[in-house]
Amino acid sequence: MIVLFVDFRGPKAGKGFQLQSIYHELPNQGVETTLKGPHDVVLENARLRMKSSKPKVLRVDGCYHDTGMDWKAKNQSLKDSAHQADHVICQSEYGKFMLQKYLGIPDSKCTIVFNGSDPRYKPPTVEQTHRHEFIALSKWRPHKRLKDALDAFLLADIPESCLRVFGQFGKGMDKSMVSDYSDPRILWLGPMYDRPTLMGYIKQSIAMIHLCQNDCCPNSVVEAICMGTPVICGNTGGTPEIVRPSGGTVLDLQKPYDGEPIDLYHPVPIDVSMVSEAMKKMVENRPNIVCDHVDIRQTAYGYKRVFEKVV
Repeated sequence: MIVLFVDFRGPKAGKGFQLQSIYHELPNQGVETTLKGPHDVVLENARLRMKSSKPKVLRVDGCYHDTGMDWKAKNQSLKDSAHQADHVICQSEYGKFMLQKYLGIPDSKCTIVFNGSDPRYKPPTVEQTHRHEFIALSKWRPHKRLKDALDAFLLADIPESCLRVFGQFGKGMDKSMVSDYSDPRILWLGPMYDRPTLMGYIKQSIAMIHLCQNDCCPNSVVEAICMGTPVICGNTGGTPEIVRPSGGTVLDLQKPYDGEPIDLYHPVPIDVSMVSEAMKKMVENRPNIVCDHVDIRQTAYGYKRVFEKVV
């Protein structure tokens, strides 16, 4: 049996939760895990930090390509770690494309494994305040397109509906948006650190709205799919790779992305009427959602195969 050392240093939030989920599922796949002591292989997040003579697998969520920063300099430590690692795991075809373009990782050294969540999890029941409850969840920055989600919801004007907005505002976002969108049907709930309750709201929602321009494999979307909640998303980044096979809605909101550096804080304008129409269709005919491709058991098995390769 392979003994895996997992280094939990590095990215927190969604990326950290994902690594913990994989860590807890791996023993069910026949991989022994440890946080200290003898091991056969090391798994790290984003950058190599641990000193070990054993093979190292690096999980890389994405790379920098924002023209508003020195993306070449920001990518250097990612590039160094990726080339030092014995193998790199990325989360989507889009993620692999970007890592190869910006970090120069050879195809033979890179494996795609979707992020995963547990469809067996039964979240607590939460209060339902509206007949049709939509949800939007992220660390909000301009390229996450919160304003577009809000505009689409108001344009849809669905009777007995609400939009629950979870998450904190990050760089480039103005908190005045809360007062600008003071409609009682928009529920501003801020960061939610009680994950069971958050999962309850996700499961209860008629759909999740996720319009981010270039996500690799967003954990919130994975969690929604595993809770049986449809997702409405755009056609760029890695998000459509997991939404399309789930039975959710992928909208052609912009032309295909060519991988060149872009200004993330001034995202490509989209037609919000397409999003509002998709929301109305969800009310009329909510699809059954398939989640096998993002089941945490499938994710952990994919990681196990990589560990076997490098060991």
